[in-house]
Amino acid sequence: MDLQTIALALGGEVYGRQILAPGPGHSPRDRSLSVRPNPRAPGHLLVHSFANDDWRACRDHVRDRLGLAQGAGTLHHEAPGPSSPPADTAARTANALWLWGEARDPRSTRVEAYLQHRGLILPEEAAGTAIRYDNAHPFAGQRTSAMVALVRDIRTNTRKAIHRTAISWSGNWKVHGKDRLALGPIAGGAVKLTPDEDVTTCLGIGEGIESTLSLRLVPEFGPSPVWSLLTASGVAHFPVLSGIECLWIAVDHDEAGLRARPAYSSVLSNACDLAHFEPALWRIEPQRSARVSAPFKSSAD
Repeated sequence: MDLQTIALALGGEVYGRQILAPGPGHSPRDRSLSVRPNPRAPGHLLVHSFANDDWRACRDHVRDRLGLAQGAGTLHHEAPGPSSPPADTAARTANALWLWGEARDPRSTRVEAYLQHRGLILPEEAAGTAIRYDNAHPFAGQRTSAMVALVRDIRTNTRKAIHRTAISWSGNWKVHGKDRLALGPIAGGAVKLTPDEDVTTCLGIGEGIESTLSLRLVPEFGPSPVWSLLTASGVAHFPVLSGIECLWIAVDHDEAGLRARPAYSSVLSNACDLAHFEPALWRIEPQRSARVSAPFKSSAD
């Protein structure tokens, strides 16, 4: 059987060299079951569940859907590693979106407590649509409470990745030395804390979710739309978007953020076709609260 035939039988889709399909008992939109052809495996197929479903149930499910006899074409189970995603980019995106679907509304959870600890407010428009909570998220080979953010393509708005922050009730913490991880391609993407349809002429951008949200503590900025671009490179390469007349940039107060300030100035000039801009620094304190040093903004005359 070719990949398309297998995908059709399983109700799934071809991603690279594998099929991602609904696991046994999951909804038609689920993509937690991976099936990969492998000539070295018994039955020439490897079966793996990202949802940690019983491998025997997955094997029987695939065999039944493909019409394989019990004794013929025995499927081989691909033993799971520490929740490691497939190498293929499209499959990583599919795995990321499945994990996003497993996360829940962040209100009244550790996510809200974490943001409050940082002196920030969870935006109502982002709760559940751009930010979610998972109390047992696969992270750096373990499971932890995490703030899960959806990454969309800046121009097309296509869902493409997720960004995870390991958190506790009192703040973020590290798992095997890591406190933040992305899954899927984030270049050219943003955590759109404000949806596209609510962005008009003013937009605030920044690296981290926290520093971007800190813009809303500036009275002049108020509840204006905000997008987190996750990396200094993401901010430095922010594209020109039609209709944006006023752009604010939250600069992370670390070496990378300060080093990127000249590039950020170029972004402001290109994005707004400016006659002038006022270089300054917006700072978020890493401990308990967000505080302003000065806004870094620009607007057209």
